[in-house]
Amino acid sequence: MLNKHFLYVIWVIILLVIAGCNDDDDDDENFEAFTPFERVATIPAVSDAAGQVDEKATYARVKDVTKSIARYIATNVESETIGADIKGGDWVVAGLETQPTAISFEDDLSSAILAIPSQQSIDSSKPFSATNMKTVQVVEICNRTYAGQALGAKLVTDSVTVDNGLIHATALPCEIAVHNEDGQIQVNMLDPNAIFRLFFTDVLFGLQMNDADFSEAMTKLPSQVKKEIRAIIIAALETWRSQSGINFTVVQEPIGPTYRSNEDITNSIKNTPEKSPYLHYVYTKQDGGIFTSDEVKHIAQTVVNTLTIHGEPNAGKQEAALLALLSSPDASWRSARHAPLTMPGGNQVVESCSPHYAKMAIGTAYLDHATALPCEISFNTIDGGQKLLVSFLSPNYMFGALFADMSDAEKAAFANVPNDVLNDLRHIVDYALTKKLDVTLNPKQQVTYDMLLGH
Repeated sequence: MLNKHFLYVIWVIILLVIAGCNDDDDDDENFEAFTPFERVATIPAVSDAAGQVDEKATYARVKDVTKSIARYIATNVESETIGADIKGGDWVVAGLETQPTAISFEDDLSSAILAIPSQQSIDSSKPFSATNMKTVQVVEICNRTYAGQALGAKLVTDSVTVDNGLIHATALPCEIAVHNEDGQIQVNMLDPNAIFRLFFTDVLFGLQMNDADFSEAMTKLPSQVKKEIRAIIIAALETWRSQSGINFTVVQEPIGPTYRSNEDITNSIKNTPEKSPYLHYVYTKQDGGIFTSDEVKHIAQTVVNTLTIHGEPNAGKQEAALLALLSSPDASWRSARHAPLTMPGGNQVVESCSPHYAKMAIGTAYLDHATALPCEISFNTIDGGQKLLVSFLSPNYMFGALFADMSDAEKAAFANVPNDVLNDLRHIVDYALTKKLDVTLNPKQQVTYDMLLGH
């Protein structure tokens, strides 16, 4: 016969198991489902005399709307023009350094807008070609206060910053996309709530969240960022409407795969080879010297130059020795910008793009996922400058987490692409750092940061 002490122990264990299960259930019950992307507004397409969509004129309207949004952000301090709802002060267009009073401002503003290629034609009555290829127009925007907090460069509370914040640099900046599809123009955004939950899991599940003040501030941060971006888009469209006389409709439509629990989030990470949204490598100097901030910027610029630069005559034409290392002669890699983006905390972010792989990713049916691109690589220092930290946003994770709503057949057709992209980018960075620098570096070493913390 079992003794009373043994039965008591068993009963306590059962109660603990039940309590644990109930806590998990409560977490899922309180979990607010999200998607990576959200539609913010729609605008009518241009119609011809017969009432049919004028595709070329509609595509021109897409570009006009996009530039109007970018211009509004570049020429206004949003906390002043929109009001108290904007708590972060001024938002800026990423990659734009020109002042609005400069003669080159309009041209430079256009250059700061990214064009993500698709497999759709601008004019469907004519064959698809390089000159008849629809692109998704993407405006990247940044707020130094919020970016600084996310990257550990600014205080989140009176005394606390995000631990290891710099490793998340490739998850920024925020993105707004405009394209035409299904007889209308669509304005979409990359949802900041999704970015925090999918790319900052080490913070979300970390010990810092046991600090009530920090937890409250970090929980509110992405929601506030989202609120501000929506307000900015709507204010910009209202300015465009006052000038064009064309109305728009405000919507709040989730796009992409739906995450319904913390388990969905952790599984998205566990299902990647890296078990992380990122891959990190460190380089050291053979002479034992430190990397200065100027050197980090120079190294990032060297990678930009090695990639080649979009819009330049040699764009996508790598040196023969580098091309031989890449996955496909059609990859045509290039930097989306002439220079790296400087982010808070000293991060230098290179935005790389392959039209070949971009068209495969958004294809003909996923134009509203374009804010998942381009591929990003960040450069910074750790250990007092002794080590150069190079971080890649994992293509395996980007595809698995943000394109999870693809059909099984589409996923199978795309299965090898993320690794091809990752291998290409690693080869390009290695080539730049070993062949193009005056300083000699030791072979890179991979470093890891735990993004799941036992989950």
